[in-house]
Amino acid sequence: MREGRCPQGQNPPCAGPQPGLVDPITDYSHSNGLFITGGAFIPAGFWPASYDGAYLATDGAFGTMWAWRGGSDLAASQEFLQAAAPTDMVFATTQTTAALWYVQQDGEVHRVTLTAPPPAGPDGRGLLQATRIRLS
Repeated sequence: MREGRCPQGQNPPCAGPQPGLVDPITDYSHSNGLFITGGAFIPAGFWPASYDGAYLATDGAFGTMWAWRGGSDLAASQEFLQAAAPTDMVFATTQTTAALWYVQQDGEVHRVTLTAPPPAGPDGRGLLQATRIRLS
């Protein structure tokens, strides 16, 4: 059985998969998270160009959400935001705006919109903030 790009319990570098199997396009170490619970592509043209086409992936244990652009380990990607155990996510767009909606494991629904350039995170790159939405 494999976990990411290696047999379970091993760390890279590892031998490739057995014939008939394909490794995932990316993975990350357990020091950065434990399991992916959601993902969505950022629609082009609504947020700064640096986000266009990025794939958001979120870890359900640590709550990290990354904007992955390919070509690297997922955890080396730009951190997008911190959430508490996010699960499902989707972008909803109008003609002029795009918002990311996601659900946390406790059932809370959150919306992420960009109204101005995001404030810099610890690495100097923008880190977005989520707005909690109360549904009745």
